Amino acid sequence: MASPSPTRTLDIRWPIGLLFAAMGVALAFYGAAFAPRGAVEPMRLNLDLWWGFVLVIFGAAMIFSARRADRRAASRGGPG
Repeated sequence: MASPSPTRTLDIRWPIGLLFAAMGVALAFYGAAFAPRGAVEPMRLNLDLWWGFVLVIFGAAMIFSARRADRRAASRGGPG
């Protein structure tokens, strides 16, 4: 029986990070471009803009984590 060849698998952090980053950019753009005049009345806070930034930061953290795992796997010589 032949030994199985090492396969490269997709780290789930890549698509999740890209999705959150893209949605964050879209939400931040929407919040910046089409901000309501009153925003949230008590604090005058543009929630779309700030949550867009939060999503971008989370997406970037997921992408950074996936890149770091890929580099570690490459240095060990095996898949993830």
